[in-house]
Amino acid sequence: MSKRAFTLLELAIVLSLITVISTGFVGLIRTTLRHHAQTMRNADRLQECRRAAFRIFNLGRAEARILPDQRGLTQHGQVLVIYREGSLLCQGRPLLSEGLVDFAAVRRDGRLHLLFEFENGRFEFDQPAAEER
Repeated sequence: MSKRAFTLLELAIVLSLITVISTGFVGLIRTTLRHHAQTMRNADRLQECRRAAFRIFNLGRAEARILPDQRGLTQHGQVLVIYREGSLLCQGRPLLSEGLVDFAAVRRDGRLHLLFEFENGRFEFDQPAAEER
């Protein structure tokens, strides 16, 4: 009856193969999780900007005026929405949980157009026409 055991060389080869395979697998999982987290952040940011845009659209009816620098809206001399130092404020309260790089409000064809710009993305919204509301 002969006893056969693994040699030290065979064990080293098997362990190195396991290490190479598991390192690649862990890298794949980390990349997938990173992309998933980024996608979820972008989806949350889009939804938050959409809510802010519709709130601004409700405030910014025809009588609201765009500030000369296009970074806010006023109505009857009162500031409704303003972009200041990375924050978008609506009647003094922040509209977004995350800071902006830039914000602009312009009128196109009589409708309000909003631009929300972040470090790694931007979203644009057009005010719905009166019959779409």
